[in-house]
Amino acid sequence: MPLHEIQQRWIEKFEQPRLSAVATVKRRAEETGMAAKPTFVYVTYIQSTPDTVWHALTDTDLTARTGWC
Repeated sequence: MPLHEIQQRWIEKFEQPRLSAVATVKRRAEETGMAAKPTFVYVTYIQSTPDTVWHALTDTDLTARTGWC
């Protein structure tokens, strides 16, 4: 039980705003996005820093080579 109390006292208050923001983005995207659910979903886990991932996603040379620009 002490771990649960630590989570509620110290972690939850910092995690809640981030989770709320993600839920808001999801809700808005679903409201204005596609009507039908996708038939498949790809999940990719990237072990890196957010800055490195952002650079990779916004690198024009890399996106031009992958064809998803």
